[in-house]
Amino acid sequence: MIKRTMYFDVIQDTRFSPDTARENVIEWVNKIHNQLSKLPVVIQIDSIRELKFSGNEPCMSYRQRIYVKKAGKVTWDTIYKAVNSIKPCVYNFLLCTRAKSA
Repeated sequence: MIKRTMYFDVIQDTRFSPDTARENVIEWVNKIHNQLSKLPVVIQIDSIRELKFSGNEPCMSYRQRIYVKKAGKVTWDTIYKAVNSIKPCVYNFLLCTRAKSA
């Protein structure tokens, strides 16, 4: 049996919001968590990460990864809609296979 876990990053960097990038990520993640909490899913949220970019346009990027696993009758489309209503993200899946017991 294959169990899928969806994951995505909520990202904002200082090029677009120099004074509020970190706060924006925190706010969006809290809102996404509130939306997903209404659905039969298991949610895991990693700590916020800070990435420093140098070059022509030095900036800081703030990212927070969210993992979602179905825990009941819900479609991925419903989950996508809940997240996209707050902040559209790029979605990926982890595939975990479980051996059948004999």
